[in-house]
Amino acid sequence: MYKYILFILTMVLLFFSCMSNGYNLKQRRFYNFESSYNKTDTMYLSDFIFYNLQDLGGLNNYREIYLNEDSLFSLFKISINKLDLPLIIAGENKNLKTTDCIKNPLLKYKKIKKDSLFSIANKNQNKLSLVPIINLNYTSRTHITISGADPYPHYLCFLDIALFVISDTKVIYFKNMYHVEIVDAEYHPYKFEDFHIPIPQEHWDGLVREVMREYIERMK
Repeated sequence: MYKYILFILTMVLLFFSCMSNGYNLKQRRFYNFESSYNKTDTMYLSDFIFYNLQDLGGLNNYREIYLNEDSLFSLFKISINKLDLPLIIAGENKNLKTTDCIKNPLLKYKKIKKDSLFSIANKNQNKLSLVPIINLNYTSRTHITISGADPYPHYLCFLDIALFVISDTKVIYFKNMYHVEIVDAEYHPYKFEDFHIPIPQEHWDGLVREVMREYIERMK
């Protein structure tokens, strides 16, 4: 009995260790942090990767959906500008998503084409580059209760952000986290296919802050 209780407590602690105020850690074994970062080294943000998918159910069964990515990226820029970072954002930003992104619906680190990131970074030669990869994933869940399936499914929108800081062809910072918004279909004012599950600016702010936390804490 004691071992069972200890096991449950351990699992609970592990679960909460992967969360930070509703922002969830991903792929921690690939995180890349330097011992310190020079606070006088300016980072440059030019282009980005942003893609949106709908989970159709089954294994790796997704389709691309089209949202106003420029408007969504503006939310990210508002969030990153609120941080105490030596950052310059270019006046024009291009979304450089490719078919390789669509084939990586869960934004797995090993499937990210690093050469593509270095190509983006090399537009700012001899400078630090911040390269964001942002993925919105839409899906639905039906809850099963004792009395049967809930007639009103939950619609979910996962905001998944991976941030790379690159110096030439070296990644000197990488962290990936996500946040999920859940809407009960009973109270959803429009069809799920309209993809109008809003993620408030405050949650963009919180997620971006958590993804860059270690960089900010190590600036000297």
